[in-house]
Amino acid sequence: MTARSIASPTPGRVPRLAFISTMEGAAWGGSESLWSATAQEALGQGMEVAISTFASKGPARRVQELVGAGAKWFPWTVPARESFLKRMTRRIVGGIPIAGDPLTLRLSSFKQIFGFRPDAVCISQGGTYDILGHEALRVRLEQSRLPYLVLCRGNDDHFSVWPERRAQTIRFLEGAAQIGFASETNIASARRQLASPLRNATVIQSPIGIQTAPALPWPSGTVAQFATVARLHAGNKGHDLLFQALAAPQWRTRDWHLTLYGDGPDRAWLEDLARFLEIADRITFAGHVDEIVPLWQKSHLLLLPSRTEGTPQALIQAMLCGRPAVVTDVGGCREWLSEAETGFIAAGTTAPLISDALERAWQARDCWEKMGRAANQASIAKLDPAPQSRLLEKLCCLAVQSPA
Repeated sequence: MTARSIASPTPGRVPRLAFISTMEGAAWGGSESLWSATAQEALGQGMEVAISTFASKGPARRVQELVGAGAKWFPWTVPARESFLKRMTRRIVGGIPIAGDPLTLRLSSFKQIFGFRPDAVCISQGGTYDILGHEALRVRLEQSRLPYLVLCRGNDDHFSVWPERRAQTIRFLEGAAQIGFASETNIASARRQLASPLRNATVIQSPIGIQTAPALPWPSGTVAQFATVARLHAGNKGHDLLFQALAAPQWRTRDWHLTLYGDGPDRAWLEDLARFLEIADRITFAGHVDEIVPLWQKSHLLLLPSRTEGTPQALIQAMLCGRPAVVTDVGGCREWLSEAETGFIAAGTTAPLISDALERAWQARDCWEKMGRAANQASIAKLDPAPQSRLLEKLCCLAVQSPA
């Protein structure tokens, strides 16, 4: 069955789909690729699409492209009196309402997109528990009785939901027609954290944005070129742990260079940390790049020391390009990478364990090219080439059930 073949909610009317992203800490990120690609495909099939993203300083470039293709954009906002620190506190403590910030103040945030009268709603959460900071959204969904699907692109394995909000979170997730997680590991973590079976949970991959087969030619040169492709948010991505590992004495006599691709709030601190650890001359901050393939044409090994992940796109992209990786055992990394076959997996998110994995990788550097070819083949075999088409089909099926 294709999305085109699904009956419209009302004869003669195309489905009206709403996409809501809860991402707030940055203008854009890997968590946004699935819903935005699905929205693009829906527009291409003549459907009516509305999107709601954080107002920030204006729509991200990808949002502008969707609007240019015909989507309606309804930015969501937060009350002026609520600081970013308060919102983060709300999430950290499990969404407990903060004194002086009644629920009614947050109900206006998503009013416009529900006024679009969608037939089905897709809610994209960067983290499984983003909803704890968006009571307005949860309440409006319950009031509207619209069918909805939830995407959870990452899950912090150490997150703890306060008992007062656990039942609400379970009701929200189990009320969805489906919960699309990025990995089986994330599903298992959420089930444990909530003590709930979440029977509607499944893995839905994200579009990767590149097609590389066979693997790229192996870069020349005697200096090992490491690359970390990740937002500069060390709390999630673990750059500081990697710096600490690479500052160990044995690395001072080895020929290596690390390039960080990505922007984020921790850049100044990480630059200071590199100088403090006396490895600044070995590290380049390259900023955000749009084209992934060129960076892997000159890099040998992906280093991804994340503290928390869904399934990192950077890992799959590197594997498709024919590059092995050193990763931490978080999210879906182990579901894609095989120890000593396509890369190396640190047993945990500490500098010593990352250092152990780096050491195993260095001792096997004569095998990197062979491992890269194996990574290319393994990723091709596992990759869903069009997850957005499958998500659109699910949303169109939900639209038929809409009470609107």
